[in-house]
Amino acid sequence: MPAVRVTLHHHYQLELKLVHALEPPQGERSFEAWFFFPPSLGIDEPTFRKEIFYEEVTSYVRFQTPRMTLQQLFGGGAPGSAGPGGAPPFAWLATNEERLTSGSATEADFALALRELRLGAAVFRASVRDHARFVAGELVRGGPPAVVARHAEASSRFLAECREALERYRMLRLHYLEARTPPTLRAAIDAIDDFLSVQVMEGYFALVETFAPHAAQASVLVAALQEAIQTETAYRRSAGHLPAPSDDSATNERFVARVNALKKWVLAVLHLRVRSSRRNEAVQDALFAIAAAVAMAVAVTLQLVALWTVGTPTSPQVGGTTLFTFVALAVGGYILKDRLKERLKVWFQTGIPYWLYDRRQELRVEAGGASVGSVEETVRLLRAAELVPLVARLRDAGEEPLFSEQRGEEDVIHYRRKLRVDGARARAQAPEMTAVDEILRLNVTRWLRRMDDPARALLRLADDGRIHIVTATKTYRVTLIVARGGGIDRRYEKYAIVLTRDGIQRVELTGEI
Repeated sequence: MPAVRVTLHHHYQLELKLVHALEPPQGERSFEAWFFFPPSLGIDEPTFRKEIFYEEVTSYVRFQTPRMTLQQLFGGGAPGSAGPGGAPPFAWLATNEERLTSGSATEADFALALRELRLGAAVFRASVRDHARFVAGELVRGGPPAVVARHAEASSRFLAECREALERYRMLRLHYLEARTPPTLRAAIDAIDDFLSVQVMEGYFALVETFAPHAAQASVLVAALQEAIQTETAYRRSAGHLPAPSDDSATNERFVARVNALKKWVLAVLHLRVRSSRRNEAVQDALFAIAAAVAMAVAVTLQLVALWTVGTPTSPQVGGTTLFTFVALAVGGYILKDRLKERLKVWFQTGIPYWLYDRRQELRVEAGGASVGSVEETVRLLRAAELVPLVARLRDAGEEPLFSEQRGEEDVIHYRRKLRVDGARARAQAPEMTAVDEILRLNVTRWLRRMDDPARALLRLADDGRIHIVTATKTYRVTLIVARGGGIDRRYEKYAIVLTRDGIQRVELTGEI
């Protein structure tokens, strides 16, 4: 059963992340979400459009970064995941250096080299981030000095591993730059050096912030990290990379733009390419044509009834009753046709999600490659009375009975998503991968339009008898219920998304079944 994580990506984006193992090789992974909106936010039938919802959702399907130690990247330590070249990424580059710089390499060799470079950089980034986050998560809860000392010792070893990994890559870089390396590969090797430098400095800074409150037990480590930051800053200048952040805003702007560009280029090696299918549009057009045909058939039938019952008015001098009846039936038939067509279109649109998804996207490891799976999505607006009993029960769990009537007036957006991945095909094209991540980011800006000022003044009587003015935050809550898995393994979780006009303030897990 996939794990799901609901977090705040930033104040205007909610992130939902699911992780799916590539074993079993084939299978369907389903995910559903229900968003419960209070009527005051105005997310209701007159304003809800599927097209707008999909514009607000950004989704990615990508391979999970392979887990290797920094030594394994270069072929050392315990056996790690091998890349498509048959060896860990940077080890493959070292082994094939002579062939790639001798002039005998093919375009396929260079394409593989670029992939190995980016894959190695992605693994390096994940290793640094995982260590920094793990230590920060452990020490945020505090602990005795012995615990801090143990993590400081582990981080000292990790610092040594980072320095060794950088040194080994830079020796490899130097060999390539001194040889007859093609310009594209030379530029890529240099860009990866820049990327690794940025990632390791971010890790160093994160560790300094983590251990700073524990200076008594980690003073040696903090000093070593600060020295490593200074050394890396000097190296960036000597290597011709953009300088590290400083007081110059223009330089910092260029630095951020460069880092973002490198990150997208490197991590693209993990992303599965998508190609959208228009199957649903064709079926929807056919259904709308049926709606128009049914409505027209009703209108023609009424016209025939008029002809058979009152005849055809041949002139204005025909009796008033006959003329009035004929005109009334003709106009009524036109109105009924128009309304019937619109109602049938709405009925078809509402019914389609139960058996046909709004969007379908094919997944490929490389653009133009063979399909390894697909993603199907649908979304529709519900009223609280239309919920399945289990979701309705979880929505009411822990809530005040006094406000049950207000909950019954909530508008509910129901989003469904199915992921199908052929694990055997995926691993045949990317053998080092063991899992895929689904990442959904939902922009909430439209939810905030009708909100009041986020601060509200309150009066408080102080001990000295004076009245003091204090401020409180006025929040709104959108309830989110997510369902994952299937059958007896299906699980439901309820979250409270706490909002103000300034965006998402926090996300809280409030219940589960």
